Amino acid sequence: MQGFLTSVLDKTAAYPKRVLVFALLLTVIALSASWNFSSMTPRMQLDPALEKLLPPQNEDRAAYERARSLFGDTDVVIASVELGKVFTGENLSRVAAIHESITRVKGVRHVFSLANAPNLLAQSNEVEISSFIEQAKLSPHRVADLEADYLSSKIYQGSLVSETGTAAAFIISLDEMPETAFRE
Repeated sequence: MQGFLTSVLDKTAAYPKRVLVFALLLTVIALSASWNFSSMTPRMQLDPALEKLLPPQNEDRAAYERARSLFGDTDVVIASVELGKVFTGENLSRVAAIHESITRVKGVRHVFSLANAPNLLAQSNEVEISSFIEQAKLSPHRVADLEADYLSSKIYQGSLVSETGTAAAFIISLDEMPETAFRE
């Protein structure tokens, strides 16, 4: 094997122009295979759909398809914003503002975050169902309690706020979009 490599290297060193021509030829072939010169567009396509990443005959794909049929056919993006301690009045207001900004973006179907995640609050004989943000606005003195509510929630714990409590997550459902819109 070493003799073969030595022979190839010797011939390569003896004919450097042939090596350059061969490399140029391979580049032209690769470029012509990947570029449509008549429309000046790439032949390769970006498919942002998650289901293309899973093999068709796979139990994970089947679970994904069941979830899509139950919860809707949508693509999801998860964004995380580092805020410092999330459960402060100021940062909960920032979460609400970011949530509203994201909902106004063209192509966004729905946003789920602390701004609209329901938090059940039992007081006396009444149960209040409102978001963490709404509860913080109505009762600013309860902000510390909201953090305890969040941490004790089996549903939300570890999903909408980082384990360190310093980043808030925004789960963004997108409308169906073509590749060109996804790239923009």
